[in-house]
Amino acid sequence: MIAACMIAVMLVVGVSDRLYANEFLPVIRIIDRRKNTILHEEYLNPNNVRFALTYTHSVDGTPVIERYRIDLSKQIIIYEMLYKTLGAGMEFNPPTGRLEIDGSWFVIRDMHRVLNPYLLRVGDISNPYLVFDDSVLRLLNKTTPGTLVEIQYMERKKGELP
Repeated sequence: MIAACMIAVMLVVGVSDRLYANEFLPVIRIIDRRKNTILHEEYLNPNNVRFALTYTHSVDGTPVIERYRIDLSKQIIIYEMLYKTLGAGMEFNPPTGRLEIDGSWFVIRDMHRVLNPYLLRVGDISNPYLVFDDSVLRLLNKTTPGTLVEIQYMERKKGELP
């Protein structure tokens, strides 16, 4: 089921509202907060500065999809969340955005919440994946359960090595 969700996310991540200047490339960096080490860097498509997080709800065992974009001030913004059940911790009356039902999914649209910093505890039950334009990163392939990671946005000058 998670694989099908990831394919669906890859198809609907969306096209960005803006293009990046030719001299810089957008990058998502994953940091181990305790060790302060870089676990992974992923270049984003300059024409599509969006990505998604998919995971399994730890109580209900159902898929959750969170969609993110980089705004003009270069902050990570969650703009949409999709989930199958109104389980523990899932919003039913969001403070921003609006809750809709789309087929078998509950969808919160137009959330526009800044995540600064964007911290995520990697779990073996949640088994989180980051989904980019043309690649998928299973976070448990980069670290161990219980690790606190920070997801950062940065820009790298073309030709600059990591």
